Order: sequence, then C-alpha cells, then structure tokens
Amino acid sequence: MKAIIKKGFDRGYFLDVIKHVNMITKIPNNVVFYIIHNKSDCISAINKLTAESKKEFINLCKKEVSFSYVHDNINYIIIDLKNEDYLLYDRDALTGLILHELMHIKTPDYFDKRMISDLKKVIYINIKKSRVKKKDSNVIFDIMKHSMMLLKDLYVNERLMQMDLGNYLMRYYYQYFSKKRDLGALFKNKDIKNSRFIDDVLKIQLSLFTAIWPAEKFEIYNYDLFLKYIEDNSNIKIKKLDGMFSNLKKIYFKDYGSKKFNTMFFQEILNITGRRLR
Repeated sequence: MKAIIKKGFDRGYFLDVIKHVNMITKIPNNVVFYIIHNKSDCISAINKLTAESKKEFINLCKKEVSFSYVHDNINYIIIDLKNEDYLLYDRDALTGLILHELMHIKTPDYFDKRMISDLKKVIYINIKKSRVKKKDSNVIFDIMKHSMMLLKDLYVNERLMQMDLGNYLMRYYYQYFSKKRDLGALFKNKDIKNSRFIDDVLKIQLSLFTAIWPAEKFEIYNYDLFLKYIEDNSNIKIKKLDGMFSNLKKIYFKDYGSKKFNTMFFQEILNITGRRLR
C-alpha cells in the first residue's frame, strides 16, 4: 500500500485516516492512494498507464471527483479535494469515502462480468422489440452505461451497511450533498424536455438514491435527520422524488440479491428513461 499526497496537504492526517481504515477492513497491498487537488495532479499516475488506459483515466480525472481505477494489477484510489474540501478536516467523511472506493476495488470480477452481460441482454431485447427510438438512442445508451455505475454503488453501499459501517458512509454523503444546493432549481429547469438535460438530471436523481435507499433499508441512525438535511440544503422534496422512482425502489428492496435483480434494475431504468423522453 502506498500513498502519494499533494505537497502542502497534511500528510500525517491522511496517513492516519488510511491507517484507521486499514484497521476496519484490510487494505490490499496493491492499492495506491493519490490525494490530489485538481486534474493536473493525475499526471504522475497517468504516466504509469498504457496509451489505451490513459484516455479513460484522463476522462475520469476531468470530472474532478474521487474514483477508483484498476490497471495492471494495481488499484488506484484517487481522492480529489478540489470540490470536496471538507475531506481536509472531516475524518469520518474521508473514512466513508475511502471505504466506499475500497469496496469497489474488492468487488469480485464475476460481479462486473455478470452485470455487463445482463445489461447487454436488456438492451438487445429492447432494441429487438423496437423499444429504443433512434432519435433517443444516444441518451438512452448513455444512461444505461451510467446505470452500471449506479448498480455498483448500490452493491458497495449495501455491503458497507451490512458491515455496520453505514455511519461513515452517511457522514460522507452528508457533506457531499451539502455542496449540492442548486438541485431543486436544476430539477425545475425550463429545459426539462431537452434530451441532454434529461440525461444529466436523471443521472443526478438516480445517484442520490444509491445513497439514500441503502440507508433507509438498514435503518441507519439519524436517517430522518440525514434526509431533512439534504432537503434543506438542496431545496428538493425527497418523498416526492422518491415516488417518481417507486417501482425501481420496490425492485431494490424486494429483489436485491436475486438472480433476476440486475436485469430488472436495468429494465426499469430504461423504462424510466423512455418515459422522460416522451
């Protein structure tokens, strides 16, 4: 395990949190942490990648969010502080984020292979039945690609809840959503029927529920206060939004872990996307 921390940051603080995480759940020896402040700090990691992998890695860095990446049997965990400065002082939030990324790394390979296979199956069936209109295909395929990330996040967050580590995760999301003060206005935008806008909004709304639903399912302490905080800071009504995705929520609560869950999950997201585009 190795940590590369941007000069000027409190190295002792980050190493202490990483040590704490390692006591909670073993950090594999092939993990390399990069604590950065902007996408240009990714350069030292990029230089170790193949030409093919560099493009994907650079695109992830451009988003200026934290992420994990696997290449040549090395697991990279990139903690980008540009838009998450609270990680500089909130140990529990930083712990929650690192745990989340670690669980992504520890996700079995067969999970990804099965997920990709199930997604292809759903897309193929819907194209065959002419349910995907050509004019909407770009947005639909983009949302469906994003749905794999959503499913991974659900899997990871569910696992952390099972391990009784949900409070760390909720602390991270508590801080993360405190920065999303414009969501209510975004969801009411006059361009709601614009396909590009629908794409962006749907991704944000679905991502929100990968954090909320596992916490509700496992009855995390102070869950109601967590919801109220998100509503107050983001100017959105969670219950109203929750109702818009009631069938997807039902699938998660009832069928998660079953053999048919992946295909049901992907099919419902495709259904939701189709309804938004009408």
